[in-house]
Amino acid sequence: MSKNLNSYKIFSFSGREIVTLVQEFQQANRYEITWDGNDRFGKPVTGGVYMYKLRTNGHTLSHRMLLIR
Repeated sequence: MSKNLNSYKIFSFSGREIVTLVQEFQQANRYEITWDGNDRFGKPVTGGVYMYKLRTNGHTLSHRMLLIR
């Protein structure tokens, strides 16, 4: 079974990358990930609108999300 390079990143609404939650080769399967609301340095970000971007197997999925503190 082949593995694909998958990535899951969180961005501010202005487009600045906040954190990369996944960046690894994975086999096709169902995965679950939770963002703790911290940036890449472990510091909490403010509540507001963020974007997530999932890339896998040549496909990209992006959506908005709301972080409530």
